[in-house]
Amino acid sequence: MATTVSGYFIFNLGFTGFFILATFQDYLFGWSSTLITDSATMTQLMTAISWPWHWLLEAPTAELIQQTRFSAQASDLTVSATNVWWMTLVMAIVVYGILPRLLLALLLRQQFIRQLRSNIQNSSDVEQFIVAQQHQVSRNPIQSDDHHVESGTVSLPSTETALISWQQPDIHFNVEKNLGSDDWLQDEQWLNSAASQFDKPVWIIIDPMQTPTGELADCIELLQQNNELISLVLYPINADDSRYQQQQKSWQFFAQRHAVTLKEGHAHV
Repeated sequence: MATTVSGYFIFNLGFTGFFILATFQDYLFGWSSTLITDSATMTQLMTAISWPWHWLLEAPTAELIQQTRFSAQASDLTVSATNVWWMTLVMAIVVYGILPRLLLALLLRQQFIRQLRSNIQNSSDVEQFIVAQQHQVSRNPIQSDDHHVESGTVSLPSTETALISWQQPDIHFNVEKNLGSDDWLQDEQWLNSAASQFDKPVWIIIDPMQTPTGELADCIELLQQNNELISLVLYPINADDSRYQQQQKSWQFFAQRHAVTLKEGHAHV
């Protein structure tokens, strides 16, 4: 509303000022053009310009336009010289007026983009917003810390399961295969063979103090091709150790990510 009132006031002020100047000063109106060379073209142009108020005021007639035209045709300048001059003026406007402004606008735009990118990279709020927008819900979301072991504890060894150890060549249980201690090609060859296919659940015995690795994830993926029930069994257990509790959470995340069950293993007494 304020903008509308302001614009209306400025329009009235300019309109009134023009009539005051016209009242106390003598103005002579005429026209001349470098590009328009005949009065007929100017008459058509003025008719188009005056169309919005043609119902109130008649557009300048052809006779009026012819009478108010002035030019420098009486001078000694040739037409070719005049063409050179106005083309020179156009090029001067382009080179010294338009081009510098265009280059300055491009420079300021580049600086603005660089500054904006720097602000985004250095702003933790923006980074948190972007991370939140890119966040995807996990297919295997982590549950409460109170349920980090899905199926409780199990006894080792077990004759009802196929035992496989991970990087524990000195384990005192009889296992089908110790993975992660020999050459990877040998482990991969065994995992792709019929020897890795069992008719009972597969337990992979893991030292809780170890760190989950991509190599172990690859072994689980190959085992899942031939076996349906695969579990990770943490052994030996030291529940009173704070480090063990942290490692247990890491293994819980790893197990859920790769769609296997996590258990705690205890030896027979």
